Amino acid sequence: MADSVKLGVYISQMITYDRGISFGRRCVTELLTEQPAIRELSLLDVLERASDRAAGSGTVEIHCPTEPTVTAVPQLELAVAELVTNALVHTDAPEPAVTVSVEAADDCVRIEVVDSNPEIPPMERALPLGEEETPLHHGEGLGLWFVSLVAEHSGGSMTFDTTEAGGNVVRLTL
Repeated sequence: MADSVKLGVYISQMITYDRGISFGRRCVTELLTEQPAIRELSLLDVLERASDRAAGSGTVEIHCPTEPTVTAVPQLELAVAELVTNALVHTDAPEPAVTVSVEAADDCVRIEVVDSNPEIPPMERALPLGEEETPLHHGEGLGLWFVSLVAEHSGGSMTFDTTEAGGNVVRLTL
């Protein structure tokens, strides 16, 4: 009986993983083929919807001191949800926590997604930023690449950093 329960859990996890990959492929394909128009978005609304849409369980804090708007493709919400999901899922913490903060400057808006997880592997950070993928040098999924594409299509960029405590900072500058 215990083996059939383990098998059921494994099959459920694989179906969930496959659905995630299929959704990721669809998002990337739509972004590349449809070339969505850049438009003005309420950043607070985008962040709140992204937090609600994120998979995984844990605490998501949003720090948005004002209600700035940002000029971006509509997929920005999915991109932020992907970053929050990654932070909630790739942790060993019993109570995962993610902070999403916004800094508005005169010429840009910075969105930072901060966690206390182990450092994102160098290969996962490098590929979305333009390094060549090969059979021996490749990432595990489409998520960070999708986020990078959303930033690029919005006229911005994505960068990675670490916190002093060893967590991750993924920064979108738009």
